[in-house]
Amino acid sequence: MQNVFVLTIVIILVLAVVLFIYVTSRRRLNELKEKTDFAVQSDDLIKIEMSGRDLIAAIAANFNQLGERLKKFRDKNIQLSNVESEKLDREGKLKVFETHLSQLNMLTDIGRDLTASLNVNDIAKKLFKYISSSMMAEEISLLALHDGVKHYYTVKDGKVSAIENLEWCTDPDNILNWSFENNKEVYLNDADKDYAQYVFKVLKMQDGSPVAAVIAVPLSLSNIKIGAVSVICKSKNAFSEYHLDFSRSIASYVSVAIYNANLYGELGDEKQKSEDLLLNILPGEVANELKKKGKSEARLYKNVSVMFTDFVNFTGLSSNLTPQELIAEIDFCFKNFDEISDRYGLEKIKTIGDSYFAVCGLPAENPSHAQNIIHAAKDIILFISNPQSYFEKYPSSVNRLSGFKDKKESMFKFIRVGVNSGPVVAGIVGSRKFAYDIWGDTVNVASRMESNSESNRLNISGTTYELVKDDFKCEYRGRINAKNKGEIDMYFVN
Repeated sequence: MQNVFVLTIVIILVLAVVLFIYVTSRRRLNELKEKTDFAVQSDDLIKIEMSGRDLIAAIAANFNQLGERLKKFRDKNIQLSNVESEKLDREGKLKVFETHLSQLNMLTDIGRDLTASLNVNDIAKKLFKYISSSMMAEEISLLALHDGVKHYYTVKDGKVSAIENLEWCTDPDNILNWSFENNKEVYLNDADKDYAQYVFKVLKMQDGSPVAAVIAVPLSLSNIKIGAVSVICKSKNAFSEYHLDFSRSIASYVSVAIYNANLYGELGDEKQKSEDLLLNILPGEVANELKKKGKSEARLYKNVSVMFTDFVNFTGLSSNLTPQELIAEIDFCFKNFDEISDRYGLEKIKTIGDSYFAVCGLPAENPSHAQNIIHAAKDIILFISNPQSYFEKYPSSVNRLSGFKDKKESMFKFIRVGVNSGPVVAGIVGSRKFAYDIWGDTVNVASRMESNSESNRLNISGTTYELVKDDFKCEYRGRINAKNKGEIDMYFVN
C-alpha cells in the first residue's frame, strides 16, 4: 500500500513536471512564433532573442542564422535588381544614343551632300528631296538671296524651277518672306487659326489653296541673310518638334551651301572677266598655253599676211582736238577695225599711235590668209572713206550700235594701208605686262607697204600679189624703193 502511494506521488510529480515543461514549452513556442512572425514581417529582418539553452533557444539561434543568410540574399537580390535596372536604363539610353547618332550621321551625310553643290538649283533640288523624304509636304519653297536680289524656287513635276507667281513672291504676308525679313522661325500646326501670330492674312499656297500646317526657317550665316525655306502641308498637326529640329538643322547646311554657291558664282564671274581680259590681250591658243604652262613658246609661222594702217595727216588733224576728243575718235575707228578683223579672222597685234597692226594666218593656220586680210583692208578703207556705204553694207555693226549710237563717221577721211605676206616669228615678250608680238622681215616690208601707199589705197607686195592675183584686180606700180629694203614690186588693189 505504501508502495502504491509512493508510485502515485511519483507519477503526479512526473505529470506535474511534464505539464510544467509542456506549458513552458508552449509559452516559449508562442513567444518564438510571435517573435519570428514579427521578424519576418519586418523589411529589415530583426534578430530574435530567446533565453535559456533549450531546443527553443537553439531554434531561435538557427532562425537568426537563417535571417542573416536571408538578409545577405536580399542584399544580393537588391544589388542584382539594381544592376538589372541599371542595365535596362543603359540599354534605353544606348538606344536613344544610337537613334541620335543615326540621325546625326544622316544629317552629316545630308550636309556633306548639300555643301558639295555650288549651284543653287542643285542645292534646291537636294533640299526638296531630303525634306520630302522626312515629312509630309504639299509645297516646299526656297528663297535665296544673291547680289541683293531675291530668287524663289519650288519643285514642279520633280524638277526645280523658279516661282513665276509674282504676286505670291512679293506678298509681305507670304510666310517665306516673313521668315526671311524677320529672321525668325515659323511653326504652326493649325495655321488657319494661329496665322495672326505672324502675318495679317490667312496663309495661302502658290495656287491659292489654304495652308493647314507650316514650318519656315530663315537661312543665315554669321548674321548674313542668305534666304529662307518653307514647308507647307494641307493637313493639320502634320509636323512635330522633330520636324522643326530637322528643318532647322538642314537649314544650317543650306545656308552654307548657298553662301558658297554665291561666292563661287562671283569667283566664276571674276574668272570669266580675267579670261576675257586675257583673250583681249592674247590669241586664244596662246592664252590657254600660258594658263596651262605659265609660259608660251615662240613659234615660226611660214605663211601669214601682215597689215599696217596709218591715218593721213593725223598730226595736223589731231592738233585741233582735245585729248578726250582725240581718244574718242581713235576709239571709234579702232573698235570698228576690231570688228572688221574679227569678221575675217585677223589677229590684232597692237596699235601704235594711230597705226593699226594686224595679221592673218596665226595662231591658227589659214590658207586664205592673204585673201582674208585684203577683204579686211578694203572694208577699213570703205569705213574711213565712205562710212555711209560701209554701214549700209553692215547694218548690224556691233560697234556702231554700242557706245557710239549717235556717231555716224570718223573725222579721219583718209588712210593708207599696206600688206605683205611671208614667214614671221610670234611669241610673248615681257614677264609682267604680257605683250604678244610678231617679228621678221615680213613685218618690216608690210610697214614699208603702208608708208609707200596712197590715201585710201591698199598697197601690197609682190609676194602677196602672187597669192591673190586670181582673186582681185591689181595695178602694178613697178619696183619702188623702200626705206632700208631697196626696190620692191608693189601693187595697188583696185
